[in-house]
Amino acid sequence: MKIGLLNGNTAVSRTVSILVKQFLPRIETTVFGFDDLLALWRARPDMVASVLSYPFEKKSELTREIIDLLEIPVVILFPMEKGALDPMISLLESGAVDAIPYKMENGENGTADAVEKLARRIESVAAHRGRVFPPPRRTGSVKLPESGGGYRIIVITLSAGGVRSFTNLLSSVPGGFPLPVVVLSQLEKYILSPLVRRVSRGYPARVIQSEKALVPGEILVIPKDKSIIFTDDKGKVRLVPSKGTSFSKSLISVEEVFPGEILLLVLSGELLDGEDVISRILRGGSDVLCEDPEYAVFPEAPKKLLSKGLCSIVAPEGRIALAIKKLMEKR
Repeated sequence: MKIGLLNGNTAVSRTVSILVKQFLPRIETTVFGFDDLLALWRARPDMVASVLSYPFEKKSELTREIIDLLEIPVVILFPMEKGALDPMISLLESGAVDAIPYKMENGENGTADAVEKLARRIESVAAHRGRVFPPPRRTGSVKLPESGGGYRIIVITLSAGGVRSFTNLLSSVPGGFPLPVVVLSQLEKYILSPLVRRVSRGYPARVIQSEKALVPGEILVIPKDKSIIFTDDKGKVRLVPSKGTSFSKSLISVEEVFPGEILLLVLSGELLDGEDVISRILRGGSDVLCEDPEYAVFPEAPKKLLSKGLCSIVAPEGRIALAIKKLMEKR
């Protein structure tokens, strides 16, 4: 049996790991500090469960996204303090995770009863290995116009904090999209792969690997460090190398082939380049929909565009699909 232990204090995780082994001697633990949260993905294929300390501040939102995609049982290890679980309450209510309290003695040792309870809960969740989170629901209430409103392509920027907005958007559109969707991703492969795998259970979605023609309704995901260029004016694309996490090259290519016919969605994110291209996209008659930075997990990217007047419309996470519909109906 193998689990991953994560805590804000790596020393605490190691202490808990040692104590857990007293009750489950055959268990193998991998310890992560809070700053190494994403490292859980590297060990994920071998894990039967992951144990996380409660997250806090902005990082808690990113943790929620990762938990939602782990697709293995999760136990949250949290301190017995008032309000400690508040950031994770929605996950607890959904049944996606279990929670075990712990109390530190002299700042070093976990109480034996809490650790024994943790060990037994690990044993219990391990028995459910293979549990799979449901695919994005296609029972939303927004039906997009079949004509696509005069747009020919939807482009979505996807980076830190945008996973939740992206999956919620999909679940809000019961009939999918009437246009091809290109997702420009800045996510690491160990996050992107399970995300696409999950999305593809309910939608035609794939990470592009070679030359591919755009198909209405299909979601093509462009991996980090890659850009797309169009090989003809009918929408056939291929991948080319791209330095860092640049959106610019892909946006330039899209704008050249579909001037005035682009719907660009800028979701939650820390970084966004290509403002000059986005400005040209707007001036050419296309539209830019920005996630409302007031509610975004990482507001920097949409906030930057909004401050420069580069958003046609702004919508919070839960109303992005409705905003798309309004834009399509208005054209």
